Amino acid sequence: MIKDDPKQTKGKEHPSAARANDRSSSQRRDMAGGMLKEVTLLEEDQAPGTGTNVFLTGGTGFVGDLLIQKYLERTDCKLWVLSRPKNGVTAEERIFDRVRSKDHSRIRVVCGELGSAGKGENKNTEPPSAVIDSATMQQHESLLEMSSVVDEVFHNASYLGLKKSAEERQKCVDVNVRGTRRLLNLMGTFKREIKALFYTSTAFVHGRMSEPEEFREDDALTNGWLNPYEESKWKAEELVREAGYPYRIFRPGMIAREPGANVLSSHTIYGVADVLESGLSSYNASESSARLHLRVRGLLNAAHNIILRSELVDMIFDIRASDHEMNHIYNTLNPTNTRLEDVVYAILHNLDPTMSYEFVPYMDGSQPLNRIERLLEKAVYPLYEEYLFKKSPEFDMSNVKNALGEKYVSEHITRIDRPLLTKLMDDYFRTKWSRRLPKK
Repeated sequence: MIKDDPKQTKGKEHPSAARANDRSSSQRRDMAGGMLKEVTLLEEDQAPGTGTNVFLTGGTGFVGDLLIQKYLERTDCKLWVLSRPKNGVTAEERIFDRVRSKDHSRIRVVCGELGSAGKGENKNTEPPSAVIDSATMQQHESLLEMSSVVDEVFHNASYLGLKKSAEERQKCVDVNVRGTRRLLNLMGTFKREIKALFYTSTAFVHGRMSEPEEFREDDALTNGWLNPYEESKWKAEELVREAGYPYRIFRPGMIAREPGANVLSSHTIYGVADVLESGLSSYNASESSARLHLRVRGLLNAAHNIILRSELVDMIFDIRASDHEMNHIYNTLNPTNTRLEDVVYAILHNLDPTMSYEFVPYMDGSQPLNRIERLLEKAVYPLYEEYLFKKSPEFDMSNVKNALGEKYVSEHITRIDRPLLTKLMDDYFRTKWSRRLPKK
């Protein structure tokens, strides 16, 4: 467990959220040095403010390009986007290559990272990027310029570490927890008042919950976590809540790419898809997959929350622009859960529709594992096994409804059922395979 965990109070509003909503002024804390700075927050009857210069992290992540695009389409803000070079691609190229808009005049790329230099996923041949925090401020020209104008922050960067290893835990702590602390320290040096701090967390901070329980948005409710990622995101939420800035925290579940998206993922449903594709492609002509029967360890009625990437970002921006009071958490989710059985069907239907499968609680040893089952044991179950045996809890979305209206979710969020999943996986594989073709 990550040290210094806050005490949780089951079924009650998080104490820091209650304090933030009860006051019109607060104190901003420098997380490293303990320095306190007075800052005026929004009055209770005042509409939440949005800034004119936005510092955004996680611009190269799974939803980062859409966040940038939405800021360009729906606001007049200037964007300061954190990025680092990777695999011979410059920090600027990594941002500009993914943004649909050809007008980059409102985007300023800040080269650096929130994780410790050389850690996280930084396997490039380039020297480690500068760690962005208050200590490096004077040596970073972009930071100095940014610090005098930024009045809104969108913290979207994170490291998705699901392995229960010491190394994975360290990466999660460094990027998700200490990276958030570094960002808050940096914000303490900004000259302008911060009108809003937005943070992308995860619905999986609920951790270990019994299935009938409802996970309310502002509850301080957790019974422990399944992996370092869940725990580190909860700890990062705590830092955001306690920092004293007007905040909004967004908690999505699993995120699916919309058809035609220019980004791929190797996590959650796509991680499982990649393993199954690898297993099927390894069979030669004498080992036809048509003769295979796949046993998947998991519950037939297991279900999880999946939302389309584009609809998630639309919901986030609609909440950002709403006049709902600040200092709340939003379960930015699909109102309908998706069955695990439909996910497996959608993947296999696109890879080999003749292949049969079943869900089993365990392998009883009565027959040897086939090649794909061995791959699942090695690459999938260590990461996702506990998710394969659980239903998603009931999620309260009262704050979302209060901000956007009772009918918003039902009218704007698409149900992810078997036919749609099959189409989404078809588009995913087509995009993935097209990138393997030699360029002319």
